[in-house]
Amino acid sequence: MVAGTTVQENVTLSIIDALREIDGPPDYAKTLTVYRMGANIVEVPILPCAIVLDVGCDETDSAVNGLIQCTRHFDVIVGVNSYNSDWPAQVQAVCADIAAKLREDWTRGGYAHTTKVEFEDIWDAPSDGEQPVAGGHVSMTVVYRHHYNDPTYAA
Repeated sequence: MVAGTTVQENVTLSIIDALREIDGPPDYAKTLTVYRMGANIVEVPILPCAIVLDVGCDETDSAVNGLIQCTRHFDVIVGVNSYNSDWPAQVQAVCADIAAKLREDWTRGGYAHTTKVEFEDIWDAPSDGEQPVAGGHVSMTVVYRHHYNDPTYAA
């Protein structure tokens, strides 16, 4: 059994750590709170928030060099308080800040070959007013490699 943290986990932690560094402009209600997959945007206690979701991975392996290349897909779900009349601007600002932050270190701390922000999307707030959360998401792919027999060793 291999001891240590996998490259996949280090990539995910790098994304979470980067998003936690976002301080948001003065028009944010508070600093961005970051959650990992499993949180529900409607149930989170603090807004604005970002939820990092690991959507899946496309893998290719090579018997020649003993490496596995992973193209991992992530979505960052964004939530803001829709009781504010300027929620569309807030969602756009948070999504833009997230995309910019993810582009700062495209190597994810040296574990990845590239990080590509695919798109940003904004969702309308529910018109019934029952759930005071408006949102959006930033989609990205991260390409990294690890050794076939040791997922903790970035290559």
